[in-house]
Amino acid sequence: MTDDLPDREVIFAAFADVLASGNWRGIEDEGFAMAAGLSLSTYRRLVGGKYELPRAFGREADATMLEDIAIDVSEPPRDRLFEVVMARFDALHPWREGLQELAKAAPRDPLLVASCVAALGTATGTILDAAKIPSGGVLGLVRRQGLSAGYVTVARAFLKDESDDMGPTMAALERWLDQVTPLAERFLKFKDPLPVEDGLAAPASVSAQV
Repeated sequence: MTDDLPDREVIFAAFADVLASGNWRGIEDEGFAMAAGLSLSTYRRLVGGKYELPRAFGREADATMLEDIAIDVSEPPRDRLFEVVMARFDALHPWREGLQELAKAAPRDPLLVASCVAALGTATGTILDAAKIPSGGVLGLVRRQGLSAGYVTVARAFLKDESDDMGPTMAALERWLDQVTPLAERFLKFKDPLPVEDGLAAPASVSAQV
């Protein structure tokens, strides 16, 4: 028997509400499934398990981010990156209180830390690809690692940001980009992707959506 699956926004809002209770260690998969109105089997298919929640939230945020942005490749890479990262935080905003509790629980739970790190690795590749900044090869690896460090810094501001317009989050992102853009342009060839030929974009790395 399968569930009449609720709207995914409703499902992830329910997951975030459970997390916001602040009882990470005491909540099992059955609790998340029940809160979202899912059977345990459907919850397992949708999420995988409690320790897959960071990546599940990431998948949903990435999907919303990609739906909501229309990148103009004529803009500087810095501006494109700003637009994409803010679109992702916009997507995460409804779940902020739940994500706050997840961040609080992580330092005491190595498995949760590992899941968050994996989710971040996927997020950075998706962000770069969405911003039309090459993420493959050695330079792509360096870009992803640099973006990971910056993303964590901005995420700390986001988790504390109680404003409606996310002004503090935008300010933190602006500060980080102001710091790293000159270095990236000088040493990492932080440039536009290869030209488009015959209507086909130059090959880019494909980020697995985890």
